Amino acid sequence: MPSKEGGLRRLLPSRPGQNAVTPNNKPPDRQRQLSVAELKTDRDLLVCVLTDAGGRVDGNSVACRFHEDKNPSGSIFGGKTDGSWLYTCHACKWNEGKDTGDVVSVIRKAENIGHEDALERLRALYRFNRRNELLPDAADFAKLTVEIGKHLAKPIVGNAVYADASGRPVMVVVRYESGGKKEYRPFHHDGRVWKVVSAPESLPLYNLPRLKAARRVYVVEGEKCADALIEIGLTATTSAFGAKAAKKTDWTPLAGKDVIIFPDNDDDGDSYARDVKAILERLNPPARVGLAELPGVPKKGDIVDFIDAHDSRGDDELRCMIEAIAAETPVWTPPPLANSDNTLTAPTPALAPPTDSVPDTRPLWQTIADIGELPEYHKGFPPITSGYPSLDSILSGGFRPGSLYIVAGRTGSAKSTLATNIARRVALCGYSVLLLKLEESPAEAVMRMHAAAAQVNLHVLLDGVAARKAFGNELTDGWELLRTLPIRVSDARDLGMIQHTAREHVAEEGRLIVLDQLSMVNTEAYSAYEKASLVSNTLRLLARDLYVPIVAVSQINRVAAKQKKSGKLGANDLRDSGHLENDAAAVLLLDRPSVQPTRSKRDPMLIAVHVCKNRYGRCTDAKNPILLDWWPWMARIEDRTVKPAENVA
Repeated sequence: MPSKEGGLRRLLPSRPGQNAVTPNNKPPDRQRQLSVAELKTDRDLLVCVLTDAGGRVDGNSVACRFHEDKNPSGSIFGGKTDGSWLYTCHACKWNEGKDTGDVVSVIRKAENIGHEDALERLRALYRFNRRNELLPDAADFAKLTVEIGKHLAKPIVGNAVYADASGRPVMVVVRYESGGKKEYRPFHHDGRVWKVVSAPESLPLYNLPRLKAARRVYVVEGEKCADALIEIGLTATTSAFGAKAAKKTDWTPLAGKDVIIFPDNDDDGDSYARDVKAILERLNPPARVGLAELPGVPKKGDIVDFIDAHDSRGDDELRCMIEAIAAETPVWTPPPLANSDNTLTAPTPALAPPTDSVPDTRPLWQTIADIGELPEYHKGFPPITSGYPSLDSILSGGFRPGSLYIVAGRTGSAKSTLATNIARRVALCGYSVLLLKLEESPAEAVMRMHAAAAQVNLHVLLDGVAARKAFGNELTDGWELLRTLPIRVSDARDLGMIQHTAREHVAEEGRLIVLDQLSMVNTEAYSAYEKASLVSNTLRLLARDLYVPIVAVSQINRVAAKQKKSGKLGANDLRDSGHLENDAAAVLLLDRPSVQPTRSKRDPMLIAVHVCKNRYGRCTDAKNPILLDWWPWMARIEDRTVKPAENVA
């Protein structure tokens, strides 16, 4: 975490306003005094303050600078009354006992200064951020970088030029030296001026003009590593802004290519390589990706260290060495798909999630006569049972193919248990089910179904062989029932891999897909809202294309979970709801009634199921939900009228 002497103390003059470059070259004391309201309503200024103070800003999400924050818990948002932009952290009270504050509060906290000093610093920074408009000609880029270097009192030590496919420079990342450490400033050309910001849209790949003609491309972390490979005659690329920013770059130029990734030899390098590999495998068509290992590279070393260790060799020999390593690296190739006649074909673009860069090849419209000839028109959309008669009666018979169903609830409301029990009970009816369990391992997911089938305490299975001896007969009977059920279990998290797994499941006569849970799916979306919308829309389209129902578990947003009483939740309370409530054919909200019947250890708890959206039937009344019996200790849920054996470990 940066010290209090870091942040904007490095960026601004020692006395606010001194030596600042201002429009029309007027001295600072002749400039119009910026009002506090102008400072507070400038989003870019708040982002700049948070970034230079040590926070990591990604869209509106922020890794908080004021406490150790591995998973971003902060966010920026616009105020509703005066237009101010505010920063809030959901994990710490950074602003004198409050979790929210404006840009003035942020810089006061980050720099440990008073109110007036904070305003002076912000005014100087505001002017500095806009001073580059004095240089309208792109040819003045060198002048701009030098002047900013002088302003920061930091010499330029290098830069990396990012071009578009035609070779026109669109972004330059300039490195400045500061006390033995390097700092980076991105410059973007908007067609009129160079600005001290990164590109507003997805970033280009490094060395982009040379990628189109390349059969194999090498991906490394950082421009220095890419340049080292380019210098010996290989086609190499990287993404801007380090190991944690791969998702900000447009990787589509590598679609369908052979790609070899050389990770840096540290944890960040491994994480970057995995992120890039996951992105490349979702391209349309997918890239063929290999993760290579460089022999003899020290800890925290990279491809540059490998080349330096063999500096006695010429470029041709070095290139042959690296190509030999690439040739021996296992490459992931999209598996072939099964056709109806049991032949195999190469994977199609359908493996990849829909993207704006891929045109939709379906016709713009169909006539009524054409639609009447579609297979689904003749088959209809007959439901398959949920395994619970009480739910089926509300859902007009169960889950209909081509539809997305959401099961949601507060923490501890048994939503994951219900999803697992739905999978088990649907399979008992003879339907093949794909269970995507992302919160736990496949082994633990099967243990829960085994406990429910055997009607024994889940801990008997979790605790291992010794604890199971006393319940051998029950466990054996439960296993004999469970192991023959047509259930496939997967822990695929990547959205593209989930799509592929689902297609393979349906190709093998699969009839239902259950996903637990939505928030665990990996995507390239920047914000939680975008992620939830992308996942729900993809699942809805996948259900339609595969002609199967998909049941997905979601969470309730924190505010509703804390403030709303039992029975008062609605579809708009789904976490990051966005498209969720629109994409779903039905939303089932689970709750534990505040009044529970008097019970012993063997008696079940009550679960209330509120159907608050139902495209094919009626919704439940808030005062008359569907009631289910839940035995938490054996992870089993039954209709209210059914009583399992009372076998408690």
